[in-house]
Amino acid sequence: MHLLLKDKYGNYKDVILTDAPGEWFTDWARDADNHASIGAKWVDEVSDAFILIADRAAFKSNLGKERHSLMRLIERLKNTHNNRPTCLAWTKCDCELDEEIKENLSLKVINQLPNVKTYSLAVINRKSEND
Repeated sequence: MHLLLKDKYGNYKDVILTDAPGEWFTDWARDADNHASIGAKWVDEVSDAFILIADRAAFKSNLGKERHSLMRLIERLKNTHNNRPTCLAWTKCDCELDEEIKENLSLKVINQLPNVKTYSLAVINRKSEND
């Protein structure tokens, strides 16, 4: 998805949102020179910042696979990162996941990319019966 944003001074900023679990990034994480990862390589080269999405529901249902995929992507990104702003966004935080698992994974990411900021996100139904 591509957005073109304009600030009050008339300056433009391109925002490109890509699907990190997609084939481009999976292939790029495995082999940066793989022809199938050319799109991910381009995104990495032109990006000013990164938002890494960690879906708590996916980690809950398949912890080993998701942890491996995330850490493989982090390993690749640390080679090209160059201290660009990066955040790790834990989504679906209303989903049960052992907080220790989340914290350990967040620390592993921060150890590889020290300036990463982490966020927890959830969509809350304000009209739920519990209100």
